[in-house]
Amino acid sequence: MIVRDLMIQHPDESWEPKQIITINLPSGEKITLRPGVKMKPGFMAMGVDITELLDMEVD
Repeated sequence: MIVRDLMIQHPDESWEPKQIITINLPSGEKITLRPGVKMKPGFMAMGVDITELLDMEVD
């Protein structure tokens, strides 16, 4: 399963988690995303553009 499957994409191109999601970064750090947080393009968490990561997850 990819992270996009656990997210909702809104008409304004923002993303929102459907549930609590933890993403393991290659650096060993973890990012936890929670429902209710809308992430527009350019949204940064721990120096990572989350929406860019989601855009890279193409089926």
